[in-house]
Amino acid sequence: MEANPYQNATAILTREYFSIEIVQIHKPAALDLLGQKSEDRCLTTEEQEALDRFKKKDEEIENMLVLIVQDIDLLKEKASHINMAIERNAKKLEATEAHASKTTAKLATINTKMKDILRKVTLFQLLLIVC
Repeated sequence: MEANPYQNATAILTREYFSIEIVQIHKPAALDLLGQKSEDRCLTTEEQEALDRFKKKDEEIENMLVLIVQDIDLLKEKASHINMAIERNAKKLEATEAHASKTTAKLATINTKMKDILRKVTLFQLLLIVC
């Protein structure tokens, strides 16, 4: 079984936000693809293809991130609209609650007055019956 020539390759990556850029790919000098010791060399076709695949994948990821950011902005806008609707409804609920409290107080007052009137009427009827 043939050894993978990229197995010992190392990549130095830099990350700025979500963009990943391959700065340098190198192998230890003792493990050069041609069996030669060399510190600096040009990339082989396979290495260039791998680098191109990395760049293509980076572009795909970048495009996906752009879409995600757009969707997040849209969700943020919708959340803002929902928040404003919730605030409006909370104010309406507070007004309704205040109106209900006033109405409950008025009903309690009317109920008390009705009890007094019924007591007086009942007392008057008793007096009429007795007389």
